[in-house]
Amino acid sequence: MKKVLFLCIAFCVFVNLQAQPTHIQSDLSDGADPAALKIEFLPTDAVVLPGGKVQIGVAPRARVKNIGTKPYIHSNSKPLPIVLYQWIGGQYVIVKQTTVNILQPGAVVTLDYYTTYIKGEQPVPKFKIEVRSVATGVTNPDGNTNNNSQTGTPN
Repeated sequence: MKKVLFLCIAFCVFVNLQAQPTHIQSDLSDGADPAALKIEFLPTDAVVLPGGKVQIGVAPRARVKNIGTKPYIHSNSKPLPIVLYQWIGGQYVIVKQTTVNILQPGAVVTLDYYTTYIKGEQPVPKFKIEVRSVATGVTNPDGNTNNNSQTGTPN
């Protein structure tokens, strides 16, 4: 019984550590810097279908964080788009998106998604998170656009 309890606790700690956002720092001394964090994949299920095929769930958690020192404030009434894509049919297709008007320093926006694939028959899904900031007409523009997208595939 003690071994089972220990394994459950160890598993919970492991999952919790895996769910922590990646810590990255901006190379800006002053300004807004919305950055796409590494895509995480939450634990999911697998189902054996009739005929022995295995359907596997995939749950990406994509995050964007303002790692800068100032809020990202869009001044021309267009909010900041944050988009999650899935690679489908040879191209990235939007599967989820949101917008924010202001992204305070340290603030995180999270997009969760769920899909499935048939193991051995369909490719393992590939995802991309992108923050689409633009410098024109922005009060505190995104000074470092090198970190505005990340791709990821579940293990």
